[in-house]
Amino acid sequence: NAPECLEKMLKSRNGWDMYGGGGANYSGFSAIPAGYFVKELGFMGIGEGTYFWSSTEHQEEASVEFISYKAQSGLEVMAKEFASSVRCVEGGASNQEQGQGQEQSRDYSLGEFYDARDGRTYRTVTFGAQEWMAENLNYNAAGSLCFVYLDENCNSYGRLYGWPLDGVCPDGWHVPAETEWRSLFVYVG
Repeated sequence: NAPECLEKMLKSRNGWDMYGGGGANYSGFSAIPAGYFVKELGFMGIGEGTYFWSSTEHQEEASVEFISYKAQSGLEVMAKEFASSVRCVEGGASNQEQGQGQEQSRDYSLGEFYDARDGRTYRTVTFGAQEWMAENLNYNAAGSLCFVYLDENCNSYGRLYGWPLDGVCPDGWHVPAETEWRSLFVYVG
């Protein structure tokens, strides 16, 4: 089952325990259940699931990668009024065809990236030619939020970001396009 495989590869071992839905984190991607924010409803879903923005827009909505404790995973479309997590990818514009349909060795290399904007060091993981942040972005950009406005939640889960996403990722990094999420799925799945 492809979604279950992605769960084992991408989900962190910790943070999902209250629902018995932790992952194996075989890839080092370490997706944690950071929840999300909706203006009309407030903060929701911490411990249950996570949404990662993509840079791909669909009129008033944008693509997100969704992972929940129920072993669901995949790309969905979400209203731009939401605030959710961001994982940045190194490099300029996205490589639309990278990794698609190619046989991969599935080697993952771990590293670090220093964000000079706020002095944070982020863990990274490289999948083929793509280097991804292996933890949620926690840069205090204008309009970003800590879950229920508590700093300790930003320290544990990263910040939640709403649109526009311009300037959220550090120089040389970008919010991944939908095609980059698909390439990641092909690589780890």
